[in-house]
Amino acid sequence: MRFCDSPEFRPVPSLKPAIRARILQEVGHYLFVTGRLREGQAVLENALAAWEGQSDSYQAAIVARLAREAHLLLGNLELAESLAHRSVEHANNSKRPDRRLTESAGLGQVLHHRGKRTEAKDTFESAETILRDRGWGEFLISFSGFWYCDFLLDELLLEFMHQSRHSRSEEHQTREGLRRVRERADLMTRKAAQHRYLIDTALARCVHGLAETVESRVFGVRPTIAALEETTRAVADLRRTGQQHHLVRGLLIRSEVFSHAGETAQAIDSLQEAEVIAHSCDMQLLLADIRLCRARLFHGVNAYPWKSPQEDLASARRLIEQCGYHRRDEELADVEAGINPAA
Repeated sequence: MRFCDSPEFRPVPSLKPAIRARILQEVGHYLFVTGRLREGQAVLENALAAWEGQSDSYQAAIVARLAREAHLLLGNLELAESLAHRSVEHANNSKRPDRRLTESAGLGQVLHHRGKRTEAKDTFESAETILRDRGWGEFLISFSGFWYCDFLLDELLLEFMHQSRHSRSEEHQTREGLRRVRERADLMTRKAAQHRYLIDTALARCVHGLAETVESRVFGVRPTIAALEETTRAVADLRRTGQQHHLVRGLLIRSEVFSHAGETAQAIDSLQEAEVIAHSCDMQLLLADIRLCRARLFHGVNAYPWKSPQEDLASARRLIEQCGYHRRDEELADVEAGINPAA
């Protein structure tokens, strides 16, 4: 039986509208997670229109979230934010608390990337309030938990960057913040093990890896052997899921952890693979992260593994400004000042 007219991924007209919407959703989701972002976002937007035409707010909320994540990776952050708000609106109309929770956290992720830190914090806290009010737990888990932990660790890092000197009380606050994030990651791991969700296990390991990198950058602590093994397992798990955007993020985290551990060759290998995937999939957002990460980690080595840290920084700035990726504004300025102190 034929379901789609190739190659436009259009369901055949003889199918019922709800079945056509479902086919578009499944095809768009598959294209998105396997790295075919531009094809995926186009099909997902058609699926969104189809579910809206069916007045199915629950499914429309899911598809709007997937479409906004595709646009986020492509670097269309303004459009991603618009879709995130649309997703929340559909979730509210669905009257389903589980959708309201997930779509609120998804909006928090976009606001974080847009540099709207106060709005992101309020939105994540709102999602966690839904969770606690329903008696579903204390902390966000799965994708929502990963997005929130990423935000919390960013906040700790930015606080460190703003302090020229650290008092004992500030150091204690940072260590306590790291402890709380690791507590969240441990809960994510336990929940993932209960349900045997490979992607959730990998994301929990990524949170631990991110916490290691923040601790290394703030306190100069060398990552442990266990941390290296944990991030390596995270990348292996993400590779098994086939989800290319998560794999690139995992490779970035592993490169950071290995670099701080003095394992330069492995760190460079991870960045090389991350760039190959991000470039082939047109992940503009993650290409900005890769270029900035390369310059920050390796500008001091004798033989820079790429053309030059200045060129990578210029590329990172161009992508950050082009995408409106204001989450990285302060880090970019900090790295530029370190590499070009007279600038």
